[in-house]
Amino acid sequence: MAKSVAGALDRLSHLAVRLIAGANITEFALEMMFPQYWRRVANGPLDRIILRWFFASSILLPLYVGLEFLWMRRAKIGTKALLIDAAFAVAWLFVWWGGLFYAFTHYGIV
Repeated sequence: MAKSVAGALDRLSHLAVRLIAGANITEFALEMMFPQYWRRVANGPLDRIILRWFFASSILLPLYVGLEFLWMRRAKIGTKALLIDAAFAVAWLFVWWGGLFYAFTHYGIV
């Protein structure tokens, strides 16, 4: 029973990392591809919440994947799923901070 609970937590952890990173990348891409959508989001009530979420998740997600790696390495779980999680977290990290860098260098605004 303990192994099935641990396995369920592992799968839930992997799913959470991938969903968060995927949703963040999708939201960011929608804002960049559709200026009308960006204007509505940027001028709407969720602007500050989304901005803070993007900042926090771009830092916390890679940290969580590092902790997940240490936790699951001790449990002798395969590394394929951990590498996929790391790819999602690092992709989100580079998309967000790369987008900010691009905005600062090309537009002078964020």
